[in-house]
Amino acid sequence: MAFLCLYDQLIRPSYVRDLAFIRLRDSMRCYHRTRVKSTQLINRMKTTFDGENLTCSFKFTKEWTLDILDYYFTHDITLKQAFAAQIAQKEKQGKKVVILQKQLAALGEYHNFKLSERSSFILTIRLGEYLYNDTLAATCLQETEKWLMEN
Repeated sequence: MAFLCLYDQLIRPSYVRDLAFIRLRDSMRCYHRTRVKSTQLINRMKTTFDGENLTCSFKFTKEWTLDILDYYFTHDITLKQAFAAQIAQKEKQGKKVVILQKQLAALGEYHNFKLSERSSFILTIRLGEYLYNDTLAATCLQETEKWLMEN
């Protein structure tokens, strides 16, 4: 009877994957979803900057950029002051500041730009979400690599 049902396509064959494949697939889906969400958050931050007429291109994958933006969003200061504070902090720690000084010089007309309170709040929230998603993606990837090495 089952053969006849299969032949007449009343039932279809199914293939249930093993647990290892399901775990790997779900882990990679999690990583992909968090990376997509991170990209969306970066685009939203850039849109907020554009709404404030700040067209500087920040590299959100760089740690120094995230440090400066966090400081800039949470303090009522200009971009130039945020860069200067970060440069002073890095020099105090004994780290090189050549890249920060070059980026400060590249700001051009935007170095005296100050965000509105509303935009600072929105950007602070989005930066926090971005960092959370970035950490989650890295954790997914690390756990997947660890699991693959074990199995």
